[in-house]
Amino acid sequence: MFLFPLTYIIAFLKTIKEFGKGHAQALLIFICVGLPIYINSLSITYMYGFDNAIGILQFLKELVVFISLGIVLWNLKERPKFTTADWLVASFLGYTFIFSILPIGSYDFVTRLLAFKSLSFFCVLYFVGRFINAKKVLVAKSLKLIGIMTMLAALIVIIEYLRNEHLQVNTGFTDFLVKYFDGEPSGNYGLIWTFETETGLKRFASLFGSPLEMGASMLLSLCFILAFYTKESNTNENSKYKLVLTKFGSLFLVASFVCIVLALSRASFIGYLMVIGLYAIITKNKLIIKFIYIGLSLVILYFIYFITQTDIYDFVVESITFNNASSLGHLLEWLDGFNAMVTSPLGMGLGESGRISMGSKDNTGGENQFIITGVQVGLPMLILYITIHVHLIIKAYKNINNKSGKIKRVAMILFLFKIGIILPMFTSNTEAFIYISYLTWFLSGLFVNLTAEKKKLTLSVLLNEH
Repeated sequence: MFLFPLTYIIAFLKTIKEFGKGHAQALLIFICVGLPIYINSLSITYMYGFDNAIGILQFLKELVVFISLGIVLWNLKERPKFTTADWLVASFLGYTFIFSILPIGSYDFVTRLLAFKSLSFFCVLYFVGRFINAKKVLVAKSLKLIGIMTMLAALIVIIEYLRNEHLQVNTGFTDFLVKYFDGEPSGNYGLIWTFETETGLKRFASLFGSPLEMGASMLLSLCFILAFYTKESNTNENSKYKLVLTKFGSLFLVASFVCIVLALSRASFIGYLMVIGLYAIITKNKLIIKFIYIGLSLVILYFIYFITQTDIYDFVVESITFNNASSLGHLLEWLDGFNAMVTSPLGMGLGESGRISMGSKDNTGGENQFIITGVQVGLPMLILYITIHVHLIIKAYKNINNKSGKIKRVAMILFLFKIGIILPMFTSNTEAFIYISYLTWFLSGLFVNLTAEKKKLTLSVLLNEH
């Protein structure tokens, strides 16, 4: 078990070493290797009795971002021109920061700062990617790291499934939760309800912090696979593009599917299928469409095979009909959040919804990223938050066929993921999944960076021609 915190620390030290050489892009090493195992690293550290180290390990994830941002700003050669996306993100960051200063809500200043970090830290990641030297960011290296971590997660989750035992029962997860997040044991397995369905069926999280986080992370893995293994086809009459998987890519894909199935996250699984369907549409790939049909057939067969197991059958049927406690609970929490936004359209204050208020057992609104945002900082910021996502989705879609390979790949990752993650955003606090939050917002900034540089280069060429 000590390998988790050891790997986390090594990833940090490796990143710092590269920072010493001025390589701000080394941030990706820490994000791809250290953040998936973040919660397990902390809980194991606590289990071994190193309580004093917890605060330090928690701070490392923000420290590497700020160091990377410092290197990026130091290396800027000219004052950048803000794009529409930049202004949108900066406005969200500035407005929510005002909420942390003003005495709005029931929490003190320090707690509001913590809530501000939880809600708006993605803006910092965005600007790291936005102003970094894009030429030095080799996104393909992230593909390998993410692939290795996904395969490792699949191996662990298979062992969990075969042993019918959660990894987290051996990592001190529950004691850590009680100590640092004011949580309490719940469910039938000594963890929390997230690790099981309403019928008692186990949901596994592997090396991630929860089954929901693993499910959402597999969406991102799938998007990387589709973006990097898509090649232009000069001979295929069915499509302009084809998916060409290497052995590594095939294992990567299988591993992501194994993880998403055993996570039993309904929203993420639907998102996973949506990503495949959307990919087939935008690439006009008939072979992938046939794969979808085959995949749906396998899902049906999977369901039929396990239909004799009441737990699986009840889980699926009750999810569809919203008769189980989880689905019904989501609806009730959403209504609570809507009522709060109607009552306080300009926001109840930072911390009034989400992780902070859940810890104090005084939460308003459910595990819904949109409601968490709207309840805390109001409808104007909720609209702005949605606008940022919509703007990036549209911009990414317009660049899916870009002649630049890097722009094309990053655009496809963002377009597929930001649509695939929409449903999980309605059922969980996705910004709290620090691995996918850090990585996707860094890539969002990088994408705007790449397109801005290309536009600048194009204008320069046109001016020189005249």
